[in-house]
Amino acid sequence: MALRPVTVVAAVCDECGWTALQAGDDRQGAGYRAGRAGWQTFDDSDRAYCPDHWHVECEQCDREASGSETGLLKAGWRCINCRSGRALCPDHAKDWRATWR
Repeated sequence: MALRPVTVVAAVCDECGWTALQAGDDRQGAGYRAGRAGWQTFDDSDRAYCPDHWHVECEQCDREASGSETGLLKAGWRCINCRSGRALCPDHAKDWRATWR
């Protein structure tokens, strides 16, 4: 058995610094594995958030919030796709059917 250093890529939460246990050979593989484990990752940027710190932005008023998916839903946020940050704040979520036709 040989011991050698290897390079792996893993997601690191931009809010708390937690490192995902899921790693990959490249950025895309690490992002895919972290996403499957509940992380919020973005294909077009280097941002990543652990399951406790998802970031969402209201599509109607640009209001922002962060928290776990469950916490955001309990606070009244309505997600189009929380993994991508697309959502409606509690004020605009009341009329979500008219907004997302």
